[in-house]
Amino acid sequence: MVYKNEEYTLKELCSQYQINDTPFHRWIETFKKEGISGLEESKSWERYSKESKKAAVLNYLSGEYSYKEVVRKYHISSDS
Repeated sequence: MVYKNEEYTLKELCSQYQINDTPFHRWIETFKKEGISGLEESKSWERYSKESKKAAVLNYLSGEYSYKEVVRKYHISSDS
């Protein structure tokens, strides 16, 4: 299986493994930032302070940041 060398398209890979392309894109970004260790399953839930949650929501509602930008900015472990 090769993705970047285009043996398979993103659509073909997602279809073959029955996954949505959103998590696939997230895995690619995580791998670019953290390498293979970033793809390991988390052993604990990330806790966020009330202040961080409020700041993230306010940034999104301001229209200055997209949903994905807020997730990246605040290092939120999931965009769901």
